[in-house]
Amino acid sequence: MKKRVLSVLLALALVLSFAVMACAEETIGPVPGVTGDIGAGTTNTTINNDTTTDNTSNTNINISGNTTITNSNIGSNNQVNQQNTVTNTNTVTVKKYVMVNIDGVPLEADVKPFINQDNRTVLPLRAIAEAFGAELRWDPATQTVLLTLGDRSVRLKIGDKTFEVNGQVFTMDTTAFIEGGRTFLPARAIAEALGLTVGWNAETDR
Repeated sequence: MKKRVLSVLLALALVLSFAVMACAEETIGPVPGVTGDIGAGTTNTTINNDTTTDNTSNTNINISGNTTITNSNIGSNNQVNQQNTVTNTNTVTVKKYVMVNIDGVPLEADVKPFINQDNRTVLPLRAIAEAFGAELRWDPATQTVLLTLGDRSVRLKIGDKTFEVNGQVFTMDTTAFIEGGRTFLPARAIAEALGLTVGWNAETDR
């Protein structure tokens, strides 16, 4: 009887030994939905520069640069920390308007005369012609202006620093230009080319 019990105990011991060895050799696979250490459930990922990342787990993502994140893990608790720096490179141009008198009478124009980027007073073309009593011709094909006052004819082209007075070429330190649908001419250069006298009062900007 004792031998039979001992045999049964030995058999049970062998069975338990094989079971322990089988468990020891078994490999635990990855846990679905978890990235990093098992039990943590969250990893920290840093993305730099221009990067595209697919976020499929519970992930904290620190972004620097232009980054696109595609989140396909609807049930996750994703946290995005964005630390992009925005630099505003826009510039604001402020015009300095001036008053213009012709023979003591204020110039009437639908656009105010102002000082351009070359620090020169510019006047709207049509206002100059009407105020001076000059004949005006405009060629849109060549963007050329022709002003005639008495025996003087002044011809100039938009964007050029040269102009003609009775066919003779002169140079000025600024140009005529078009802005807001209006053509602007440098006041002093054109007035003197037409034989007029120009003065400037710096205290009153007139």
